[in-house]
Amino acid sequence: MNFGYSNSLSKPYGGSAYTGTYVVFLPFSRRFELSFNVPFVVANGTTDTKRGYRLDFGDLAVTARFLLRESEAFTDTFNLAVVNPTGHPDTGGRQMSIFPRYSFWYNPGGPWVVRGGTGVNIPLNKNDQRPVTGITPGGNPLFGESPLQTAYFADVAIGRYFRPHDVPFGDLVFYVNANIVVPFEDSQQGTYFGVGPGTRFQIAKDWYFLNYWEVPVVGPTPFVYQMQTAILKVF
Repeated sequence: MNFGYSNSLSKPYGGSAYTGTYVVFLPFSRRFELSFNVPFVVANGTTDTKRGYRLDFGDLAVTARFLLRESEAFTDTFNLAVVNPTGHPDTGGRQMSIFPRYSFWYNPGGPWVVRGGTGVNIPLNKNDQRPVTGITPGGNPLFGESPLQTAYFADVAIGRYFRPHDVPFGDLVFYVNANIVVPFEDSQQGTYFGVGPGTRFQIAKDWYFLNYWEVPVVGPTPFVYQMQTAILKVF
């Protein structure tokens, strides 16, 4: 279960954003599994000052995950996510897309670990999201540019383990992560680059606590900073 907070969103959404998400992994074999990302609540402010915040169900994502290779020190996977437009536009939802992604995990030696991935997010209902900016001389609606853009995503994190498994705060790791988003269709939108620290440790009996903070450094600033906190159960 994941809780997310984004401070001071840029327009068209107001205030800050809050999200609550269940993520369930269903393994079919050692090399193939499905994951369901269920955003049961997405909340942010609106441009209507009398309404304040609104809460909606978000866009459900289903991901097929294929194990490519696995060894004691290296693992990589191919992931194909399909985001379904089950949310509402006023809370950033109703966006359908596919997101092929390559991910890896690597232990270069000792307590150090490197993980990351790269992929392209491709919107499928872009035309449905274009705002009406006016009326043509013939009386038809004039559509502007869609906010949905095909974009390249990449991330990499470097961390270090400080505790073994079967002790208090077992598997304690601290890491620094970096994310980059490069839009392909709108050069004026700019490339986003954000960084931040994170940690993970075992609470007890394969229950884990995770926390991550990110601050935009380059490009558009969709928020001042964001935070993700999660509780994970490993079966």
